Amino acid sequence: MNIILLIIGFALLIYGAERFVEFAVSFSNRLKVPSILIGLTVVAFGTSLPEFSVSLISALENANDIAVANVVGSNIFNLAAILGVCGMISPIIINNDCTKRDLPISLLGAILLIVFGLTSKILNIYSAGFLFLCFVAIMAIQIRGSQRNAQNTSEAFDDSKQPKHSMFVLILGIILSLCGIVLGGKFVVDSAISIAQNLGIEERIIGLTIASIGTSLPELVTSVIATIKKQNDIAVGNVIGSNIFNIFFILGVTGMINPISLSSGSIQDSIFLCILSGLFFIPALRQRLGRIWGAIFLILYVGYITSNICA
Repeated sequence: MNIILLIIGFALLIYGAERFVEFAVSFSNRLKVPSILIGLTVVAFGTSLPEFSVSLISALENANDIAVANVVGSNIFNLAAILGVCGMISPIIINNDCTKRDLPISLLGAILLIVFGLTSKILNIYSAGFLFLCFVAIMAIQIRGSQRNAQNTSEAFDDSKQPKHSMFVLILGIILSLCGIVLGGKFVVDSAISIAQNLGIEERIIGLTIASIGTSLPELVTSVIATIKKQNDIAVGNVIGSNIFNIFFILGVTGMINPISLSSGSIQDSIFLCILSGLFFIPALRQRLGRIWGAIFLILYVGYITSNICA
């Protein structure tokens, strides 16, 4: 029954997130919000809703290891497994913006988690609030830059994207999709905790594997399809952007609502995430993630997860 609830929970999370993005984008288009701003805010938030729901509910139910491991594990999966698979499918060209701006910010998030874990050992309202303020600053800079680019390229708003649904249907769709996400997150957390207790597995391992992989499925599908279609910026930007969102926004908001303790396992996972981020600079500086580096990241991911499960 727990496994069935887990599967149902993931289905609700993914379907709810997809419908949320669809309705929210249509709602934003009806209000004539620039498409670039929609991508940086609505779409980014929508694709990270599964992680947000699972981490928030885990923190509220005092399952701290799942709350943190879900986010850090998702970032590890995004960077090592997803980009590893994409690199194996086809070499990816990495642009300078990712190398100079997005990747360092993603690395900074992992470093901050280590610092908080080694000092206060908790993500309280102050440290979590700092993460959230960093997120606000990051978004402000990105939105301002995107608005400038939109003005230069005349892409502020596309009238052809007017939604077909009425405002009432769009609002109802947003509310129902959010309810599905919350319910799915509840199923995932409760069933994951039960599975961990029945099998005698640490909650952190559940968060690092089942929860993080399940909530990262939207990113996996998006990046793989983008790679096949040679949309390199989307393939890489989707992953790095999600990693930034996960740490600064999800843990920031979650920690402000309910303090999260940072265990030694959480610090260990954050250190591994830092190592992966540092290694990613090597192909990023060469502006190319080929099959060799894709294989290296995949091997590192499988090796790390296997060592934690067998420990």
